[in-house]
Amino acid sequence: MSKLEPQIFNLLGEEDSLFSLEELSAKLQEITGVLSDKVLFRVKKLISVHKLEIINGKVKIPRQKKVISRKIEFSKLSTKLKRKSDTRECLHPNKDECDKKIIKAHSIQNNKILNKISEDGDIIQINNCGAELVGRGKATTFKGFCSKHDSALFLPIEQIDFEPKNEEQCFLYAYRSIAKEIMAKKSVISEMKEFIKIKGNNYPSINNLIMGNEVGLNDLGKIKEKLDHCLINSKFGGIKTKLVILDRDYSVAVSSCFYPVYDFKGKMINNLEDYKSIPQPMIFTIFPQNGKTYILLSYLSNDSKMEEFTKQMSEFSDAEVNTVVNNLIVLYCENFVLSPKKWSAMSEQEKKEMTKLFNECPGLPLPQDLTKKRNFDLFI
Repeated sequence: MSKLEPQIFNLLGEEDSLFSLEELSAKLQEITGVLSDKVLFRVKKLISVHKLEIINGKVKIPRQKKVISRKIEFSKLSTKLKRKSDTRECLHPNKDECDKKIIKAHSIQNNKILNKISEDGDIIQINNCGAELVGRGKATTFKGFCSKHDSALFLPIEQIDFEPKNEEQCFLYAYRSIAKEIMAKKSVISEMKEFIKIKGNNYPSINNLIMGNEVGLNDLGKIKEKLDHCLINSKFGGIKTKLVILDRDYSVAVSSCFYPVYDFKGKMINNLEDYKSIPQPMIFTIFPQNGKTYILLSYLSNDSKMEEFTKQMSEFSDAEVNTVVNNLIVLYCENFVLSPKKWSAMSEQEKKEMTKLFNECPGLPLPQDLTKKRNFDLFI
């Protein structure tokens, strides 16, 4: 989350409020300690992105519901939990070669991808607080590799343009998504255990969340063992990829891993309620390159269910594939970014539906959820 954005929303009350740029900047400088010139620049940027109204030279902060305050408090607590837990380690299989310096690695390439869709160094991320303007240096990062292994391992996708038939590149995009998901689950487990220390062990839902993530982490660990074997032996065919290429740059980027519950014919392919079975993931990568948008749907080479899932997608028209991908992003993915320009071009109704679907998506999306045409479309 942007450091200033929650402070702006802290100013939101039950009634409409008006602030001059100077008043708003001074207040935020007092709260955050950020230099005034940087505050003013950031405020102007947020006004543009969120389309805040200017009345007689003053910024109108619209009346908000109390749920905003609860989200702000949750965000503050979340920040505190992240700071206390600070989960980090190098996930490379050759740990004895690590340089011990764990970095904030980008799950979506900073210079190669985020730089291209950012404006003034910022991108848009969607989370439980809505759309937020985030510096690309902080966006999509996770502490899952040491500096040495992050640089060496991902060199073929960091410094070389993507080639559709390059197995190693497809493998590395998938490997990084799995690593990001592993660290995300470890972070949730660590943060929730810190939550119990702070708030007490009186929240059954928190214990269920910990248990669910521990099961998921164990499943992902077994999948990563297979991928580590492929990596060490340079057998990149351990990952298969269905590639979709769109002939435009849509300024959207995704790096995610999820578990489709049903295929498009309604057949269950992952029973997420059966903790004894290991669900099979779909590894989802989207990025722009040279005026096109590349969509990679990757899965383990021996996974017949995900292969059938992508085969069924191949039977759709181009427009239907775009609709499915549009829904997959919002229903299943947490780690995706948009350009601020793209977000600003969306209507308020489109933004509202997209963020609502992101936060209130069904736990087990049905085939009709994936093929439904929405009011918002990330591929227009």
